[in-house]
Amino acid sequence: MSGVNHPSFKESLNTLRVHHAVVQVGQRIMLFVFTTLFLGDDLRDISGYTLRKLGSTEEYERIFNHAQRNQLRIGDCRSWDISLLFQLLQTVCELNPDVKIWGKLPRNSLEKLLHRLKSLRNYMAHNIKSIFTKQQRDQKLGEIRNLCHEILRKLEEKARISQKDIHEHRQLIDSIIDEVKKDINESSHGGNAIIAESQCDTVDVPQSGKFRPNYRSFKGEVAQCAYLGSSVTKESSIINQLISNFWKYAGPELVI
Repeated sequence: MSGVNHPSFKESLNTLRVHHAVVQVGQRIMLFVFTTLFLGDDLRDISGYTLRKLGSTEEYERIFNHAQRNQLRIGDCRSWDISLLFQLLQTVCELNPDVKIWGKLPRNSLEKLLHRLKSLRNYMAHNIKSIFTKQQRDQKLGEIRNLCHEILRKLEEKARISQKDIHEHRQLIDSIIDEVKKDINESSHGGNAIIAESQCDTVDVPQSGKFRPNYRSFKGEVAQCAYLGSSVTKESSIINQLISNFWKYAGPELVI
């Protein structure tokens, strides 16, 4: 639409970093909480278990849309986004059954903390065209980090979890946040624009029984750039590639 000012790639970069962080961290923490508190015994039957828990097909279809029901039938929890995980936490886990008051519960309750994380993801998804300064970016990243660490602390109080699992997820949070804050380094030594892509180790998920996915490490640097030439268009090309990689690794949460 003419007359509408859209931020440039460079202006959007801080906002995109925060969006990437809340999606990456939020999905992993939500998944960890869900698999820890899931009341059933077999995730292959998560669709049937949820239907039985709700008591009617009408209620099941009211809470979960068609796409979500398909994801539940497939049963691959690694592909579930924050929205679906949040709905499952409200439906089939040992949390306050009155989901309408989650946002009004005491600030330090697990339900309230999960609601805040979901709300923060929603805020970033609906304000993706905002322009964050570096200070605003770091403030939001700090908010995400602190919120997720607090969720882990409350989960540890509620469930029996190994210190190894808690430690690994704390490291995961810090790794993602620290990586997102890294500067883009440019070099004129020749070669095409290169972006070192973020990677997460493959996680083997058992097909039955309770489990907690073990995200062993989160590695990769965003981003090491090298390009040939000094024209102004090169900078846009590099930033465009970085944004493309952000979306590529945002997994199921590609919301703009």
